[in-house]
Amino acid sequence: CDQLVTASVRHHEAQHDLDQRSALRYPRSLADYTGPPRGDDGHATPFALRARTELSAYLSQIASDMWLPQLALWNLARHAFRRGQGTSAEAYVAVVVIEGLARQFHVRSPGPALHDGAIDRDRLRELVAPLAARSTVELRSAAAALWAELFGDKLARIVDE
Repeated sequence: CDQLVTASVRHHEAQHDLDQRSALRYPRSLADYTGPPRGDDGHATPFALRARTELSAYLSQIASDMWLPQLALWNLARHAFRRGQGTSAEAYVAVVVIEGLARQFHVRSPGPALHDGAIDRDRLRELVAPLAARSTVELRSAAAALWAELFGDKLARIVDE
């Protein structure tokens, strides 16, 4: 179990390394939640840029994980379901990923999971619960397709030798 979890996290971290070497697009759906990648002064917005890199890494991790893509998804989802800690970049990423995967599987949305400046955990729960019933192959494929949709390129899945 330890080796499987370690391999999954390694995929996540390897995607961060790949993204540092590329001009990763900033997805509109993320910008709707975290704001633009640059402020009015032209300087980078660290929070938005962190959210972008985490979005890429979590989707890549889910898409690349042969054995535990559900664990990777639920590990991400926990950030959006936490209460009382403010909204982290990972919480916004969780919303984008859950909404995106639900859309990939044609899960009927009860409405935006983020509205009035807060995460609506009841709406998010309605989207994420059906994802638990998806097979490993279905979840991995949907994550790869969502990565491609958001970043405008085909995901290069990370594999272990």
